[in-house]
Amino acid sequence: MRRSRLARLAGSLVLMAALMVPSSALASTGTAAPGAAQPAPATVTVAPIKLTCSLELQNPLGPAAAVRANVCRWTAPAGVAVTTYRLWRVKDAAKPSSRILVAAIAAAEPLRYADRAISSGHSYTYYVAGVGADGKRVALSNRVTIHIGRPVQALRMACAFTTVGTDGVACHWSASTRPAIARYVLIRSVDGAARQRLYSTWKHGRRAFRDIDVKPGQTVRYAVLAVTASGRVVGLGGPVVVHVPDATATSR
Repeated sequence: MRRSRLARLAGSLVLMAALMVPSSALASTGTAAPGAAQPAPATVTVAPIKLTCSLELQNPLGPAAAVRANVCRWTAPAGVAVTTYRLWRVKDAAKPSSRILVAAIAAAEPLRYADRAISSGHSYTYYVAGVGADGKRVALSNRVTIHIGRPVQALRMACAFTTVGTDGVACHWSASTRPAIARYVLIRSVDGAARQRLYSTWKHGRRAFRDIDVKPGQTVRYAVLAVTASGRVVGLGGPVVVHVPDATATSR
């Protein structure tokens, strides 16, 4: 009888000692104490990419009609090796399910893309993700949102070669009725070369210009842009094609 009491007393002492073991000791064995705070999951950091996007008018001097495009440009991130940049677009922020991949640009290519699949009355949000050789994302850009308003207003424009006074091409155009207009910019392309800026005037300035820097036999395309203070095009006149007479024709 005495021996059984001693056994029960020894068992009680062992149980009490186990309950008094500190939680840190339990944690060292891989078992968290009840109610103990769980470690925060590791966060994955990616390098930042600087992204800018703007609504631009593409090919205003081309033989086909000029089109609008959201043109996005971005910089290469520092400290990481990117093999491909993926440009994502969300049409109307309230519909995140509309996210699509609009372009995959190799790191060696120019870091820009013109998105022409846009329409008036919608907002488009863009961001760029940089992907490494293993296919994992290593860089991420800021988000840029562009709202597409009304179509560009068509302006009446006329250009013609004239010998009155100094030989040259005289152009004039109608006024834009868009409230946001800040100025007009006249541009040209000679014999299919890159476009040149000829003349700029504020919205109440003179809507006419004589181009005397032309040579016999040239073919010149002219267009005028109505732009806002931020550079957004809200009006377009032209293109108008003028063939400058050759020297024998002008001498008659």
